[in-house]
Amino acid sequence: MGGSVLRRWNVNWRVSRPRGRRISSAHLRRAGLALLGLLLVFLISLVPAAAQRPNGAGLVIRHGDGSTVYAYVQFEGDSISGEELFYRSGIDVTLAPFGGLGAGVCAINGQGCPADNCFCQSYTNPAYFWHYYALVDGTWVEQIRGPSSRFLQDGDVDGWSWTAGDSGLPATTIDEIALLNGVDRDAPEPTPTETPTLVPTATSEPPTPTSTLTPSPTSTQAPATATFPATATPSQEATTAPTKLATAMPPSSVSATDTLTVLPARSTATASATITRVAKPTAPITPEASATTRPTTLAVSIDPEGTLTVVKPTASGGDGSMMSLAVFGVMALLVLAVGAVVTLRNRRRT
Repeated sequence: MGGSVLRRWNVNWRVSRPRGRRISSAHLRRAGLALLGLLLVFLISLVPAAAQRPNGAGLVIRHGDGSTVYAYVQFEGDSISGEELFYRSGIDVTLAPFGGLGAGVCAINGQGCPADNCFCQSYTNPAYFWHYYALVDGTWVEQIRGPSSRFLQDGDVDGWSWTAGDSGLPATTIDEIALLNGVDRDAPEPTPTETPTLVPTATSEPPTPTSTLTPSPTSTQAPATATFPATATPSQEATTAPTKLATAMPPSSVSATDTLTVLPARSTATASATITRVAKPTAPITPEASATTRPTTLAVSIDPEGTLTVVKPTASGGDGSMMSLAVFGVMALLVLAVGAVVTLRNRRRT
């Protein structure tokens, strides 16, 4: 009697023991395909962000001697203040606070007044001080507030002029300012290389292995045309150069076939505090670049004699963070995929 009850209990125990749920190979394949699909979507989402052109703003400065500086500043985010635009341009500037009107510009590149007497030359006749302008639909509009109260978005341009009357600022556009600094805003951002080579084009004689700036005197007024090859190495012909920029130059002693190669900054370069006016160079200007950084600020200066001077910009290594984020995301998805496959196999074995 006792033995039959025990055997019946053992049978019932064996029947009621839970069994592991078997997972078919089809389920494993579906899970693997789903994980691969998520990985592919993640990688595709990174492509537009990597190829997107950075935002850029322009800065035009006209000094009392007629020289004009054209700076192009690249930045991240939706906007940048006029004060920060100054700092990133690497141009020496003296500011003074003026309450609700924002900061006032007292001196640029040493021309102007000290911070404790910001408008020291405005008490005379004529009254000189730094006038602030914004380029609106191709027209320079004077600003009442200071640069700390104005925020520029992609494509905006600020202008400053040491004057007692009219601005004297040249008619220009953000694209022309960028091209003067060797940046084509319509072209995709180039991939940095170890040894980039910019080959200038010649309009009257065959190209030479190196590019030099060789001005020659002429009897008539001829604007200096800066030829900048685009990122895909198309040539910028003299007929497509900004014609309005020549109006800011005096009677030039530089021929229209001059070429200029822009010198980007190294990754450790610091902002230049002053604009150095140099004689017409006889040695070629060779470009230098870093494989991990790109210059965020570019500037050139044109003095009354038509001399083109490159102002060394600052540099930023912001691309490394995007690449690190992409690598981290890919590795995380791979770890999740491997973990899911191992878990499914263990459940299948049980």
